[in-house]
Amino acid sequence: MQMIVAGERDGRSCVVDRREWQHDPAATDVNSTSIIDLELTDSSVRPAGKSEYRDYGIPVGTARWNRVRFPADQVRPLHYTNTIDTITVIDGSLWLVLDDGEHELRPGDCAVINAVDHGWRIGPDGCVTSNILVGIPGK
Repeated sequence: MQMIVAGERDGRSCVVDRREWQHDPAATDVNSTSIIDLELTDSSVRPAGKSEYRDYGIPVGTARWNRVRFPADQVRPLHYTNTIDTITVIDGSLWLVLDDGEHELRPGDCAVINAVDHGWRIGPDGCVTSNILVGIPGK
Protein backbone atom coordinates (compact mmCIF):
# COMPACT_ATOMS: atom_id res chain seq x y z
CA MET A 1 0.00 0.00 0.00
CA GLN A 2 1.13 3.54 -0.58
CA MET A 3 0.48 7.03 0.72
CA ILE A 4 1.01 10.07 -1.49
CA VAL A 5 1.21 13.62 -0.16
CA ALA A 6 0.39 16.33 -2.71
CA GLY A 7 1.80 19.79 -2.10
CA GLU A 8 3.34 22.62 -4.08
CA ARG A 9 6.82 23.35 -5.43
CA ASP A 10 7.67 26.31 -7.62
CA GLY A 11 3.97 27.16 -8.01
CA ARG A 12 3.05 23.68 -9.30
CA SER A 13 1.10 20.90 -7.61
CA CYS A 14 3.23 17.79 -7.18
CA VAL A 15 3.98 14.79 -5.00
CA VAL A 16 6.07 16.03 -2.05
CA ASP A 17 6.18 12.70 -0.18
CA ARG A 18 5.48 9.07 -1.02
CA ARG A 19 5.59 6.19 1.46
CA GLU A 20 4.89 2.48 1.16
CA TRP A 21 3.98 0.00 3.87
CA GLN A 22 2.66 -3.52 4.30
CA HIS A 23 0.62 -5.02 7.11
CA ASP A 24 1.94 -8.33 8.38
CA PRO A 25 -0.68 -10.91 7.29
CA ALA A 26 0.64 -13.33 9.93
CA ALA A 27 0.11 -10.86 12.80
CA THR A 28 -2.15 -12.29 15.49
CA ASP A 29 -2.83 -8.98 17.23
CA VAL A 30 -4.02 -5.54 16.22
CA ASN A 31 -1.71 -4.11 13.56
CA SER A 32 -1.89 -0.31 13.49
CA THR A 33 0.10 1.91 11.14
CA SER A 34 0.33 5.67 11.68
CA ILE A 35 -0.08 7.23 8.27
CA ILE A 36 0.31 10.96 8.89
CA ASP A 37 -0.20 13.61 11.56
CA LEU A 38 -1.97 16.74 10.30
CA GLU A 39 -0.90 19.81 12.25
CA LEU A 40 -3.29 22.68 11.67
CA THR A 41 -1.74 26.02 12.56
CA ASP A 42 -2.20 29.63 11.53
CA SER A 43 0.10 28.84 8.60
CA SER A 44 -2.29 26.15 7.29
CA VAL A 45 -3.40 28.39 4.43
CA ARG A 46 -3.82 26.98 0.96
CA PRO A 47 -1.46 28.08 -1.80
CA ALA A 48 -2.87 30.19 -4.62
CA GLY A 49 -4.80 27.94 -7.00
CA LYS A 50 -4.66 28.29 -10.79
CA SER A 51 -7.62 26.09 -11.70
CA GLU A 52 -11.33 26.19 -10.84
CA TYR A 53 -12.18 26.86 -7.17
CA ARG A 54 -14.71 24.52 -5.54
CA ASP A 55 -16.36 25.52 -2.27
CA TYR A 56 -17.46 22.49 -0.25
CA GLY A 57 -18.81 24.69 2.54
CA ILE A 58 -16.53 23.25 5.21
CA PRO A 59 -15.79 25.86 7.90
CA VAL A 60 -12.19 26.46 8.97
CA GLY A 61 -11.18 23.88 11.57
CA THR A 62 -14.09 21.54 10.78
CA ALA A 63 -13.48 17.97 9.58
CA ARG A 64 -16.01 16.30 7.27
CA TRP A 65 -15.88 12.54 6.67
CA ASN A 66 -17.58 11.32 3.52
CA ARG A 67 -17.72 8.37 1.18
CA VAL A 68 -17.65 8.97 -2.56
CA ARG A 69 -18.51 6.64 -5.42
CA PHE A 70 -17.05 7.70 -8.76
CA PRO A 71 -18.56 6.16 -11.93
CA ALA A 72 -16.15 4.35 -14.26
CA ASP A 73 -13.94 6.20 -16.71
CA GLN A 74 -14.81 9.72 -15.54
CA VAL A 75 -12.35 12.59 -15.67
CA ARG A 76 -12.74 15.18 -12.91
CA PRO A 77 -10.88 18.33 -14.06
CA LEU A 78 -8.27 20.22 -12.08
CA HIS A 79 -9.68 22.21 -9.17
CA TYR A 80 -8.68 23.46 -5.74
CA THR A 81 -10.47 23.88 -2.41
CA ASN A 82 -9.99 25.45 1.01
CA THR A 83 -9.49 21.98 2.50
CA ILE A 84 -6.80 19.47 3.34
CA ASP A 85 -8.16 16.20 1.96
CA THR A 86 -7.26 12.70 3.15
CA ILE A 87 -8.43 10.09 0.64
CA THR A 88 -8.40 6.30 1.04
CA VAL A 89 -9.36 4.04 -1.86
CA ILE A 90 -11.80 1.34 -0.75
CA ASP A 91 -12.66 -0.28 -4.09
CA GLY A 92 -11.68 0.22 -7.73
CA SER A 93 -8.94 2.62 -8.80
CA LEU A 94 -8.25 6.19 -9.79
CA TRP A 95 -5.39 8.44 -10.74
CA LEU A 96 -4.63 11.61 -8.81
CA VAL A 97 -3.85 14.24 -11.45
CA LEU A 98 -1.33 16.92 -10.43
CA ASP A 99 0.80 19.36 -12.41
CA ASP A 100 3.64 16.80 -12.26
CA GLY A 101 1.54 13.99 -13.78
CA GLU A 102 -0.86 11.20 -12.82
CA HIS A 103 -0.42 8.98 -9.77
CA GLU A 104 -2.35 5.69 -9.54
CA LEU A 105 -4.20 4.77 -6.35
CA ARG A 106 -5.63 1.28 -5.72
CA PRO A 107 -7.54 -0.26 -2.77
CA GLY A 108 -5.77 0.51 0.50
CA ASP A 109 -3.76 3.37 -1.02
CA CYS A 110 -4.27 6.85 0.34
CA ALA A 111 -3.44 10.45 -0.49
CA VAL A 112 -3.21 13.72 1.38
CA ILE A 113 -4.00 16.72 -0.79
CA ASN A 114 -2.83 19.96 0.77
CA ALA A 115 -5.34 22.29 -0.94
CA VAL A 116 -3.41 22.31 -4.24
CA ASP A 117 -4.65 22.07 -7.82
CA HIS A 118 -5.66 18.46 -8.47
CA GLY A 119 -8.05 16.34 -10.51
CA TRP A 120 -9.07 12.71 -10.86
CA ARG A 121 -9.15 10.13 -13.64
CA ILE A 122 -11.36 7.24 -12.60
CA GLY A 123 -10.49 3.63 -13.45
CA PRO A 124 -12.52 1.26 -15.67
CA ASP A 125 -14.39 -0.26 -12.70
CA GLY A 126 -15.19 3.03 -10.99
CA CYS A 127 -13.89 3.86 -7.54
CA VAL A 128 -15.13 4.16 -3.96
CA THR A 129 -13.19 6.35 -1.52
CA SER A 130 -13.43 7.29 2.13
CA ASN A 131 -12.41 10.92 2.67
CA ILE A 132 -11.80 13.30 5.53
CA LEU A 133 -11.72 16.96 4.48
CA VAL A 134 -10.53 19.62 6.93
CA GLY A 135 -11.45 23.27 6.32
CA ILE A 136 -8.52 25.73 6.21
CA PRO A 137 -8.33 29.47 5.48
CA GLY A 138 -8.00 30.56 1.86
CA LYS A 139 -5.48 33.12 0.64
